[in-house]
Formats: sequence, C-alpha cells, structure tokens
Amino acid sequence: MSKPRLAPARLRRPEPPAVPFPAFFPGFPSRLSLHAIGFPDFRPSTLNATMTTSPPGDPLPTAGAAASAPGPTGQTRRPAVLPWPADAPRHVHAVRVEFGDCDPAGIVYFPNYFRWLDQATHALCEAAGYSLAEIEARHGWLGFPLVEAGSRFRSPASVGDRLRIETRIKAWQERFFELEYRIHRDPLLLVEGWQTRFIGVVDAGRGGKLTTLVLPGHFREAVAALAGQGAAGA
Repeated sequence: MSKPRLAPARLRRPEPPAVPFPAFFPGFPSRLSLHAIGFPDFRPSTLNATMTTSPPGDPLPTAGAAASAPGPTGQTRRPAVLPWPADAPRHVHAVRVEFGDCDPAGIVYFPNYFRWLDQATHALCEAAGYSLAEIEARHGWLGFPLVEAGSRFRSPASVGDRLRIETRIKAWQERFFELEYRIHRDPLLLVEGWQTRFIGVVDAGRGGKLTTLVLPGHFREAVAALAGQGAAGA
C-alpha cells in the first residue's frame, strides 16, 4: 500500500512595510527638503510654495483668486499658470506625438509631458547659446538640474498630434530660475507646467558634490531675451 502524498507546505511571503506616498497623504511632507541634499538657499516662489489640494473634480482656479483660494484641507491651492502678457517673449518647441508616447487608452502617458518639458528647457538654453556640450566645455557646468516640477493636465493628446510647447521665465533668484510652460494643440491648451532649476557645478570643497552656481549675468540676459523676464528679475 502506497503512502498518501502530502501537499507541499506553502511559505507565506512577509508583507512589505507600508510606506506612505507623500503626494496623497495629508500631513506627510510633500516635498524633499533641499536643505538636506545641499541646497540651503533654495526658496520656492510664493506661487509654487504649496502642493495642489483641490480634488480632480474641482474647477480650475482663475488667475485672480487662485493663489489665495483655500483647498478642502485648508491648504492653498496651486493655481494654474497665470496669464502671460500678449507681447511677452516665449520660446517655442515643437513635438509630434508618436505611438510609443501613448498608453493603452491611446492618449499620451503623462510622464512624457515631463520629458517634453525637459526637452523644451534645454532647447531654450541651447537657443540662447548654452547647449549642454557648450557649457561643459567652456564653463565646466554640469547642466541645469531640476529641484521642483509640477503640471496641470487640461486635455489629452494622442498619436499624430503636433504639439507646441511655449516656455517662459517666471522669475530669477540668485541661484535658481523658475520657468512656466504651456503645451498647445492649436488652438487648445492641453497642459500647464512649472519648474525650478539651477546651474550645477562641482563643489571641490565638499568632495566633488553637486552644488549651485550664482546665475551669471550673461546667462540671465541671453535666456531672458528669448523667454521673458529681465535678467534682474525677482
């Protein structure tokens, strides 16, 4: 008589610890402290100081009351990009949506918008005479690292759409510059975005770590000539 076969014991895999994601949990820090990673002089602008708290169904805030309108948790809502003066200089970068840019729903997968905003930023700097290859060879700069980014999605784009990305300097700080973006599929505004960047250099006194450079006047003037806000800006 054969012995009954025993089913192998199943090992229960331990559950991973729950780690809250900052953007979705009230009270949890919504942004990484830049003081901790070597940028103690970074000051977010008043416009960019708080995360958006309005739920997806909320109407978009208008330019006038947007900055002060309280969100459902009492925090200030992040307004959309404020209206640009009609004659304000802006840099234009063109993008065509390809099949690989879209998700299974057939619309642009949202991280691609951030990729295109990055392209638009570098296109602006290159048009001003500061391509990545040029700044490394001539000035020893490491590029234009990002310390803050956000966006508001108004309408989707899909395969074959030709998009126009407008970039404008919002403000200058001593070591940081703030940018605003609008992505259009004429005549429709699809996406609004904002970023804060700096010129990265090696700090030999800190073991070769990345640090910020005081923005040179020649850089401010060249970029401002193409994308608004005078070199002495805010």
